[in-house]
Amino acid sequence: MEEDFDTPVFKQLSPNDSGDSIGNQAGVVIPKALDAYFPQLSAKVSQSQPTVDENIVAILVVDGAELARVNTRYQYQTWGGERSPERRITGNLGALRNQSHADDILLIERNLENRKLYRLTLVRKGTAKHTKILKSSGGVRWGPAFPADTPVKEAQF
Repeated sequence: MEEDFDTPVFKQLSPNDSGDSIGNQAGVVIPKALDAYFPQLSAKVSQSQPTVDENIVAILVVDGAELARVNTRYQYQTWGGERSPERRITGNLGALRNQSHADDILLIERNLENRKLYRLTLVRKGTAKHTKILKSSGGVRWGPAFPADTPVKEAQF
């Protein structure tokens, strides 16, 4: 059965997102501008609850091949309430992140029937698809991959 996904948003990966840096980050930072396309977390972060999250399932795709379906999570992290919330997809992304590099693009698509199912597709820098996405988006580092056809925001469901 073919799964029905919405049009994608994207993020051009930083060295930390891709694992190119020496840090130990285990996920991808999601810019605030993309938060509307993810589960809206009802709990609020605080010093006593520095991280709030929601479990999601991600289909990891590299070079057109599905590598895995993994349980992961979308979270707000504040590092003990010391910093403003940072949004991330984190956990079990190694199969995709280990093949990615800075400036590759991560396409993020949400399933239209199961809003906790996402497809994360790595688009390598230097490919025609990478060029097309950056050209279509006006050269920004994240946002709707095709601004003329924006995905549905979570609040619209």
